[in-house]
Amino acid sequence: MEKDLLYQIAITMIPKVGPMLAKQLISFCGSPEAVFKENLSSLMKIPQIGRATAKTIVNQEVFSAAEFELKFMQQERISAHYFKDESYPFRLKQCVDSPILLFQKGDCQLNAKKVVSIVGTRSSTDYGEDWLKEFVKELTKSINVFDKQ
Repeated sequence: MEKDLLYQIAITMIPKVGPMLAKQLISFCGSPEAVFKENLSSLMKIPQIGRATAKTIVNQEVFSAAEFELKFMQQERISAHYFKDESYPFRLKQCVDSPILLFQKGDCQLNAKKVVSIVGTRSSTDYGEDWLKEFVKELTKSINVFDKQ
C-alpha cells in the first residue's frame, strides 16, 4: 500500500504533467507504478508525452521528492485519496480534471451529502489565515442555524 502511494505521489510531481495527462499515462500503462516501469520509446508513443517528460519518468527524477512527501504525510498523519479509490469524493470524480490525489488531515466523510471544501496553499499569508479563520467562524454559525431548522 505504501509503495502504491509512493508511485501515486510521484506521478503528481512529474513536471508539466497535470491531472488529465497523468490519468492518460495511467490509462495507457495500467497503474502509476507501471508508468514508471515503461521504457522511453513506449512512453513517447503516448499522445502528448514528449521526449523530456518521458526521460523524466524513465530517470525517476521525482522519487526523492515523492519519498520526502510520503514521510511528511506519515509524520503529520495526512491521508491520501487516489482518484480510483472508493474514498475519493464521488462528485469530484465527475470532473475530467480532478486531481489524482486528495490529501486530508483529520476525520471527515468526503462523500457526505453536504460538504464544504477549502483549498489553499501550504505557505499561506497571515492575511489569508486570518481571513480563513473568520470565514470558517461565520460559516459555522450558518451551519448551526440550518441544523436547527
